[in-house]
Amino acid sequence: MNTDTNKNAIYYAGNDIYATRGNWANHIQHSFESLIDRASGNHEVASLPLYTKLAVAHITFLKYMHEHAKGPKLKYDEQSLQHFFDKGNLEVITKKYADHIKKVYNQGLQTFYNNIDKLNELRTKKENLLSTAGDGIGKENELNILNAKIAKLEAKNIFKNMQNFSSSTWDDPTFQALIQGEWKLENNAWTFTNKKGEKKTGWLELGIGWYYLNPEKNDLKNSAGDTFKPGTGEMETGFVQDGDTKYYFSPGDGMKNYDGTTFNKGEMMTGFVQLINKNGKDYYYFNPINDATNDYQKKKTFKKGEMWTGWLRDSGNWYYMNKGEKTDQDKGIMLHDENIALDNGKSINKWYKFGEKGVMKE
Repeated sequence: MNTDTNKNAIYYAGNDIYATRGNWANHIQHSFESLIDRASGNHEVASLPLYTKLAVAHITFLKYMHEHAKGPKLKYDEQSLQHFFDKGNLEVITKKYADHIKKVYNQGLQTFYNNIDKLNELRTKKENLLSTAGDGIGKENELNILNAKIAKLEAKNIFKNMQNFSSSTWDDPTFQALIQGEWKLENNAWTFTNKKGEKKTGWLELGIGWYYLNPEKNDLKNSAGDTFKPGTGEMETGFVQDGDTKYYFSPGDGMKNYDGTTFNKGEMMTGFVQLINKNGKDYYYFNPINDATNDYQKKKTFKKGEMWTGWLRDSGNWYYMNKGEKTDQDKGIMLHDENIALDNGKSINKWYKFGEKGVMKE
């Protein structure tokens, strides 16, 4: 069989290539409508992460069609574009998605909050019971019942699942970018323009994601030597110093921290992150919460995303992030495979041993 003939049959069956491409685009549009209708049916809260992903994909597709459908590859006329892809109503469609996601998101959050309230109530009952005088089989049985209920709720990993639910729905940075404005690639640099047409500079919050868009009056360089033009709002990547605080912004889409959390290009990274430096590859730790205090460093408070230095306790283990004691290594690097004398937090130097994975050994 002639391969070229078969290819032509696929592209030109019954019409020309432009009509075929148009049919594909129409089919994609109808598929989106069908999938989103299913995802917004029963079990709305459970389906919301999927619904959000579909909404993001659909809005992105519609934006592409509005910008390129009349171009040389598709050659849509204005009437067809309006009929099939709601030309001029993209903002209405985006708002409709946003309203639905926000409504169901709030419903989902309420379920998490209810479980948190139940857990706190049970813990309070347990504390009160333990503080009452006397023992006996009745008290023991009541404690066993409370412990079982507490364990059942704790097994749901409420806080972690609430965070995952939030980051995959309303607080998804990609979704927030679509409803707040849009990223634009200008002269090989990404900038963000809001719905008013204003180019953003400085800090930009998109859901759970934070970005830094160069506001400086002078050229700014990151740790990799990349130069960001002054005052242009260019998305910065790599290590960035803002005042006395150091952050790290993902240099590309899909970069992950140790826990497997994925970050978009330019998004501020948090948690343990393995990075290449002058000594090879090492782990750094970027504070994942707002205003965490290091009790072993004169109560120093770290902002969200700030590079951690000094003693760090995580998941029951102790680590030490170089504060400058290791002059041959960059600040913030996790110490590992060595014995070293360090301040124990009480201005007393003691010897400590750190294993291959950086965990302090007793």
